[in-house]
Amino acid sequence: MKLTKIEVGRLPGVKPNERLVVDAFDPETTVIVGPNASGKSSLVRALHAVLRPESIRDGLVDVAAEFREGPTVWRAQRIGNDVHWMRDGRPSNPPILPTEAHLKGVTLRLEDLVESGGSDAEIAQRIARELSGGFDLDAVRSR
Repeated sequence: MKLTKIEVGRLPGVKPNERLVVDAFDPETTVIVGPNASGKSSLVRALHAVLRPESIRDGLVDVAAEFREGPTVWRAQRIGNDVHWMRDGRPSNPPILPTEAHLKGVTLRLEDLVESGGSDAEIAQRIARELSGGFDLDAVRSR
């Protein structure tokens, strides 16, 4: 599943009455950068609020997210502590969701990537390795 849109209406730490909508996700890799207090961490917490509701137990949550899985469009909406899923516009049970460990695995801090130094190609290789569960798939294939 690929995240295509996230909407934050209410989330602890986000100013009330400021609906945050992000729908410019690249199908391969998206990097979110910005100054402190611009909403980067809030986007990650919003995603966790939908996919792992137990991670935020505060009932003051209004978050929706859309995902694509091939031709299928999934939509999850969390209001309060309840999460409702739709598949292609119809109510549905949720798909198989990533574990907390998988969610952490796809959250890379830009500072960590730049800190390790290296060329753009080396940084791209590290991103690919992290997204592959920590495995260097090219090395595995060659062996």
